[in-house]
Amino acid sequence: MFIGELGVAFFIKKKFKSIPMWVLFFVSMFTNLLTYIFVFFGIEKMSFLRDAEGTVRIMYDFVPYSLSFFSAIVLGLLAFLIFSYFKEDAWGIGIGLSVVLSWIPKILFHSNQIPLLWDNAIRVGFASWENPVLLFILELCFLGIGFLILFGTERKSFGLKPVLTSLGIFVFIAFIVRFCFPEGEQLKNIVTFEFLMLILFLFLTSLLEKKQTIHGKRVFWSEKEE
Repeated sequence: MFIGELGVAFFIKKKFKSIPMWVLFFVSMFTNLLTYIFVFFGIEKMSFLRDAEGTVRIMYDFVPYSLSFFSAIVLGLLAFLIFSYFKEDAWGIGIGLSVVLSWIPKILFHSNQIPLLWDNAIRVGFASWENPVLLFILELCFLGIGFLILFGTERKSFGLKPVLTSLGIFVFIAFIVRFCFPEGEQLKNIVTFEFLMLILFLFLTSLLEKKQTIHGKRVFWSEKEE
């Protein structure tokens, strides 16, 4: 379970305020959800290795259909067309960009195992899993930069408390999976756990967002206080 992709949602939210935060979180993590589903049903393949310190290392052995750059482009275009048609152009552009740009953290933090195309022949990445603790810190920094870009320039950080609550829970879960997951677990069990935790995070974010109020009126993070 990785957290860097959520930083992209903050970058997009800064420009496209009308899109709810939980929706941007969902689309930025959508390809990860596809990976969990494809791995569970045997369409793609991942493996989990544990080093001497007990840290779980995720190896993307064959994930071209969910995580490749080509898939990000295709899914981004589909998202643009669907949301532009059913919602508005701003939604289509924002969500399409979120899908495409979420590929950037993958090559930054997921080592040289992310495929470019569906043939899985060329795989790219800039990071190394030799120091997973450092990479986790770098992911947090990437997430923090996006958070500061969104909230740091606002006079009133509306929505700060709920977004910090849901993010804190998600980061804690990611930490548990990466550094404290019990030994001997089967691949499908780990994938299922990560999938369910990600769905729970998105549901919690949506719930907290909907319960925000201004002057007794229920509003979303995307709305501005008058």
